[in-house]
Amino acid sequence: MFSVEGINKKIGEFQLDNISFTLEDREILSIIGPSGAGKSSIVKIITGIIRAEGKLVLDGENISKFPPEKRNIGYIPQNIGLFPHLDVRENIEYPLKRRKFPRKEREKLIKEFSNEFGISNLLHRSPLTLSGGEKQKVALVRALIYGPKLLLMDEPLSSVDSQKKEFYLNLIKEIKKRFEVSIIYVTHNFDEAITISDKIVVLKGGKIIRRGIPQELIENPEDLWIASFVKEKNIFKGSFKDGIFCAENSELCFHTPFKKNGEGFLSLRADEIIISKDRFDSSALNVFKGKVKEIVDLNYNCQINAEVKGLIFKVIITKNSLARLKLNLEEEIFLHFKANSLKELKDNF
Repeated sequence: MFSVEGINKKIGEFQLDNISFTLEDREILSIIGPSGAGKSSIVKIITGIIRAEGKLVLDGENISKFPPEKRNIGYIPQNIGLFPHLDVRENIEYPLKRRKFPRKEREKLIKEFSNEFGISNLLHRSPLTLSGGEKQKVALVRALIYGPKLLLMDEPLSSVDSQKKEFYLNLIKEIKKRFEVSIIYVTHNFDEAITISDKIVVLKGGKIIRRGIPQELIENPEDLWIASFVKEKNIFKGSFKDGIFCAENSELCFHTPFKKNGEGFLSLRADEIIISKDRFDSSALNVFKGKVKEIVDLNYNCQINAEVKGLIFKVIITKNSLARLKLNLEEEIFLHFKANSLKELKDNF
């Protein structure tokens, strides 16, 4: 197990404020947030490149004051970090030499890992001649070859072609199982984090503003910024009054479970809305007549953008449902959703 306990660090005008989280054995934890949130600074503190207040505990041992080579942590920086003056073989041998592995053991590990990752044919190549995907494999081998307990990956797929990202995300998940290593995965890409993570920590302005499993963040983002960051389809600004919410710049009001007064924000998941050509009896308190404005193909599903009194609702349905409904642009439809499907969003920033 690895834990970060009360990390504080001032870097120029920027402040990391009381950063704490725990990573269990063989888990992948993603740290997500926008540029400048402090993600890379946390990684550098964990590796020992930057010193900070607080504790870093790996398998019950406080490693906060250990030099980087004594922390048993693998690290892949954002720029991959291969040494251009060394060939691939020398790059992956470097951490073994630094940790004083005997020559025969180095040879054995280089052979095993080169075969495992399919880079045996690259050993005498310069990193400058490698593709983004090849560099990524070499960086993985160099980070794993000495058997670390924890692997840090800082925006690892930024140089990988988007068409190959799925392959490398699956590879990273396999690495977790195959090498029994815990992974901290840093990214600004929520889709990557959702695909790969057991846990997610959301960072903004040097503070952790949310943590949880991916599904929790999708189903209940809680915060306006997080809802936008995780690409929530329907976010409404307006005013609350005794369980009713009236949307800004629209005549539309709907029932909510929130007995409060004042301005605020709500979110509504696109798959919580049922659409039909005819109104039907249901337990949904919110039923509105609207018009189809756009039909967007999402590969496996479709997104219906429907207008109700000047407000756009985005609805996700299956392609089978679309075929069954036979919807056309400007066609009138009914939208049904329950009051408790609405989630209040706090505007904390």
